[in-house]
Amino acid sequence: MTRYRTIATLALAGALTLGSCNAANDAANAAQELFDHRVEYVGDASQVISTLDTIGFDDLGTYKVELLTDSEPYGLKVKFDELKGSLQDSAVVTKAMQTLGLVKNLDYIEISSGDKSYRLDKDAASKALGYSVKKLGESKDALEKFLSEKLP
Repeated sequence: MTRYRTIATLALAGALTLGSCNAANDAANAAQELFDHRVEYVGDASQVISTLDTIGFDDLGTYKVELLTDSEPYGLKVKFDELKGSLQDSAVVTKAMQTLGLVKNLDYIEISSGDKSYRLDKDAASKALGYSVKKLGESKDALEKFLSEKLP
């Protein structure tokens, strides 16, 4: 009986180790894919939309994008027809932070659904993180660490 418990305990420990390795690999793979989709200018519409899709905005519902690039501060509006969840959900905030980090000259992002909106600027995001949100677009390691902390 003790032998079977030992085997079961070792199997469970192995599964937990593999699970944490898979989570680390998932964060590393996601970080690499996102890092490859960094954008220099918010005015590059096709690249910005590709980045938003890679971040996973389409998981939250159907959306339209408005680029605010006439003058600084440069912004991005993401308008959902119907948002799955709430604007205050951690998924929305996490995606907003990723966008601010990955679009180099983006100063703020506004996400709306119906008559409700959520706005996050680079300073508020940086304050919440404890470091510049722009590091997410400068360092794959910083992006990977962010993802491992923020994603389920």
